[in-house]
Amino acid sequence: MGALVMRPTFGTFRICVLGHATLATNRSERIPRISDALFSYEARHVGNSDLVDNARWHFNRAIAVIGDKRINEITHKDIRNLIAAEMAREIKTRSIRKTLGYLSAGTWMCITERCLRIYNPFHRIRIPKEGFDKERREPVSPDVLAKIQAWCFVKDDDIRWLLAIISETGARASEIAGLAVEDLKTNISAPHLVIRTHPWRRLKTKYSSRLVPLVGIALWAAQRIVDTATPGQILAFPRYVRNGQLMKAVTSGINYWLAQRDFPYSVHAFRHCLVDRLREVACPPDIRRSILGWSPSGYEARYGYGYSTEILHRWMSRVWTDRYIEEAKQIHGTRPQRESIYGCMTDVYLTMLTLEASPTFKHITQACMLPIADIERGSREARKQGLVRVVQRPLSPKSGFHVLTGQPLPPPNSRERSATTLVRCAIIRKLYTPARPTRLQVADCFPSCFRVPEHSRLANIGLLCRRSI
Repeated sequence: MGALVMRPTFGTFRICVLGHATLATNRSERIPRISDALFSYEARHVGNSDLVDNARWHFNRAIAVIGDKRINEITHKDIRNLIAAEMAREIKTRSIRKTLGYLSAGTWMCITERCLRIYNPFHRIRIPKEGFDKERREPVSPDVLAKIQAWCFVKDDDIRWLLAIISETGARASEIAGLAVEDLKTNISAPHLVIRTHPWRRLKTKYSSRLVPLVGIALWAAQRIVDTATPGQILAFPRYVRNGQLMKAVTSGINYWLAQRDFPYSVHAFRHCLVDRLREVACPPDIRRSILGWSPSGYEARYGYGYSTEILHRWMSRVWTDRYIEEAKQIHGTRPQRESIYGCMTDVYLTMLTLEASPTFKHITQACMLPIADIERGSREARKQGLVRVVQRPLSPKSGFHVLTGQPLPPPNSRERSATTLVRCAIIRKLYTPARPTRLQVADCFPSCFRVPEHSRLANIGLLCRRSI
């Protein structure tokens, strides 16, 4: 029996050729574009809005130069044009490498999800003279660090508390700004703060969750946060949380304040500074990684609970110096001790009683005998207690008029009952009596059983001996 012979016809030729052409066309249409790679990257990191925004920014820069081409149509010439365009804009090679990293990661995710066998054009791209344009910044010197910490100690507000903790712990700005009040453990033998994930702030990596010892000015700032927290307050820095999320521009105001004081670096420079300070005291690398929140080196460091707070606190105590206190004395003045916030409030309150009806902040500064930093603290506390309100410009108290609300002054607590504060409170009570004398002496403010000598220190306290009422 003879074999069956298939003779080719024009119909079979048409089916074979056009069928392959249609298959190739359909396959080419299924190749994703750069915008599809961006979509895959966003879908993979849907819970990290900051990372998604950065990726979108880098992808848009690439699309503006290359165009939204299909991945298999992108050539090395297109990528060289992208690199040349970025260098023409004086972009650092490190930023260009970051752009290529986002493009490569998004392309790999898109290729893997669609099970495609195509080449990733953004993989292993060489950048001419990569790293040669990097400017090495000098570390923060101990003198500059002490000066900045002294200004934080003098200013004494929530923004400076944030900067003080960052400068002494080396933590990231978002980690400190997103702390809760209960994360500050100050009343224990080894004070520390707990850095962990919160609904309003996520951490950079899983190793960022850690315990950081509190020493020096960081411990002082943490105690100030705990002492000034209102009942039921959850956030340590409420001004940096909006709509249940931590603000992105946390350090913009702090960097501006540092720039005004000729500090040439950003807030993140204090993190680099702490690394050098730990090296100087021969701190082991694993302890440095534990304090700064980096991934451990080797498998041994991944077992167990890690270092105890006592060990971490011991090494942090070696790098702490109290130079900022001496610097603060030079900046703040030669007063033997710092006024309490209640004392500053009573001084501002008493100054406003003796001035015109609606004094400005400048008038209060000229009449008050305290430094400007204490006047700012007292004015802020008086507004917080409802004793004073600012008219015309409430968002800028220094440029508005201060008016007394008529609310009585709250009594001082046991910690703030100093002789100076009692004198001020007595004078304020005396001023509220209907028939007040034309000239009030310091001794008239005390009970008859308490005698004040003429030349005693109480008779020469600040503004009390210089003000005639």
